Amino acid sequence: PAMKKIFPLFLLFSSFVHAQWLRLPSSESSGINQIILHDSAFFAATTGGVYTSANGSAWQPAMNGVNHWWVKVIFSDGNSLYAGTERNTAYISNDGGVTWNLFFTNNNNAGSISGFAVIGNSKFVSVDGNFVWRTDDNGASWIQSDNNNGLLTSNVISLHTYQNALLAFTTMGIFKSTDAGNSWISSNNGIPNTSNLNFLKERNGVFYTYRFGQLSSSTDGCDTWQTISTSGIDPNAYAYSIDSLNGQFFLTSTYGLYASSDNGVTWTNPVTDFCKFIDVFGQEVFLTGFRNGSSGLFRTADPTQNWTYCSPGIIAHKSGTIAAFNSGRIISDRYDGASVSADNGLSFSPLTSFPHWRLGKLISGDTLFAISPVTNGAYFFSTDEGATFQTRSTNITENNYTAMLRNGNLVLAGSAIAGIYRSTDFGNTFTAVSGTGSMVKVNDFASLGSLLIAATQVGILLSTDQGQTWTATSVTANVRSLAVSQNIITGAGYNIIHRSADAGNSWNNVNLSPGTLEVFTLKTIGNKILAGTRLKGVLMSADDGLTWQPINQGIVDTTMNINCIEHNALDVYIGTEGAGMFRRPLSDLNITLPTALSASASTSAISVSPNPFSGEISVTSSESGIIELYNVFGQKVMQAHTTGGRMLLNAEDVPTGLCILVFTNQRGQRTSSRLIRQ
Repeated sequence: PAMKKIFPLFLLFSSFVHAQWLRLPSSESSGINQIILHDSAFFAATTGGVYTSANGSAWQPAMNGVNHWWVKVIFSDGNSLYAGTERNTAYISNDGGVTWNLFFTNNNNAGSISGFAVIGNSKFVSVDGNFVWRTDDNGASWIQSDNNNGLLTSNVISLHTYQNALLAFTTMGIFKSTDAGNSWISSNNGIPNTSNLNFLKERNGVFYTYRFGQLSSSTDGCDTWQTISTSGIDPNAYAYSIDSLNGQFFLTSTYGLYASSDNGVTWTNPVTDFCKFIDVFGQEVFLTGFRNGSSGLFRTADPTQNWTYCSPGIIAHKSGTIAAFNSGRIISDRYDGASVSADNGLSFSPLTSFPHWRLGKLISGDTLFAISPVTNGAYFFSTDEGATFQTRSTNITENNYTAMLRNGNLVLAGSAIAGIYRSTDFGNTFTAVSGTGSMVKVNDFASLGSLLIAATQVGILLSTDQGQTWTATSVTANVRSLAVSQNIITGAGYNIIHRSADAGNSWNNVNLSPGTLEVFTLKTIGNKILAGTRLKGVLMSADDGLTWQPINQGIVDTTMNINCIEHNALDVYIGTEGAGMFRRPLSDLNITLPTALSASASTSAISVSPNPFSGEISVTSSESGIIELYNVFGQKVMQAHTTGGRMLLNAEDVPTGLCILVFTNQRGQRTSSRLIRQ
């Protein structure tokens, strides 16, 4: 009888299980925005959501009820938790982050939540821009501050309190209100220059602010400030935060960590890696930034040395360009260093073969091109799936490549400000193509037979002579990406898809959906076209771009920008603005590839039972290999080795919900099964 109750539920649910995106794990977590302590537990606001930890070293998602992954700020008033997102929405939790409810939203004002404050029964929320809102009834209704009554007209970066006063830290200085935000006065007396102050932070009743070599402090709630004459800090360093431990001050910056033992007068620079936020909890210092080739959260009792990485479980990074190979090797530029996977994205490690910290953009094919924004006139290429890279210096003085296309020995390079460059010797020497114009950004290239197509900020250009000359089309708006399907050319515009069925001679516009919608990338995969967007997640077309449908199951936050789409013979991969990478089998989307691109299916046969399961899982395989179990967030929760035959796995400690069992044989071929843990 019990199985009769469960089985129909599984049948109804199975279509969802087999048709969703899997969030992939990460070896980096640069998108950590803030760490706080609430009721003895740590909470992190990240670009990949809210995470919690009992010890500050092992993290798990705490997102039940939060519908936006990019969480910019988190705040505790001692009783409740507040999370502010990048999409002008705030949430509140009254049970220690177990569940969240909508607390604030205002569709009339664009921007992200930048701060929270509580004074008595009044609660305040600040939004990017000159917006401060107050509620006296716990979020049931809101009152906006009168910005014409003393409050500046620049962005509010954060909120603070001092006794019964409310402080707004902004891009034009500090403003103070003693009447619950009804009126504001400037509170910058003694600060030499209030334009673009780096931060405002309070420690032990003292406020600190900083601006390029000038550290100021206030002991009277920001009414008056004293400038500390500092030495040892590079005046070009942008500072993010300050804190102290046992009489020693620490300042984080783009030039690393600075330390002072004399109240901020003289500073040393014990850590030169980029450091962002710093907070002291008890006798330990927590810091976000880069250390020893990794990015994420670190902790130590001695900030001058011995930092320990403590980000396991947090998936929070901007995933840019992706290269995917049939061998299962995946390369991703994560804006804080490139990562590589040898198992179709199930685990990642830093890509040490690339000579710079930013890949910038990858162009896949038989030759992998890597364009780094930190080199002058050089690019990199690999013929072994990124295992090694060769540097190729060119005669191009423009140092910001934005697109490349290879067609035999012909290589086209697009720049951010100087149009198109052309090479006929496999990229050894380039010639600027006249007529493409200076200050024209090239976003993408594509080809249809002998026709070359360029997507630029001034529209779509065509060439029929191997890129020597280019002609404009009727599309004159900014086009971010191109895709070619059959004989159809599609270009990604703002809220529209430009479409041509006659080799670019004429164009029609396909409106995607009502409202604001940007398309960042287009990708033809076999018989489908996929579009990565802002606000609408991933769209797919099965009719060469005429109609589009969302395919966002498993992507909780569809407002997350989808920057990149790539595929191999088995899966499609997407890169997001802050929540990392996702993977989905091509078969889920009924995508069929040309025979030359298809991979041979795994000959390994596995069977898994029962499904749903509660205690043990029985896995029967036809050969030896590795069995791995992942939760829906892409985190590995179990691993075992099998020599073939039947194996029983103890799954009592596996969290309830969806999970994916992956079997990889000794040839690297992979078979996966979706399961439900009851």
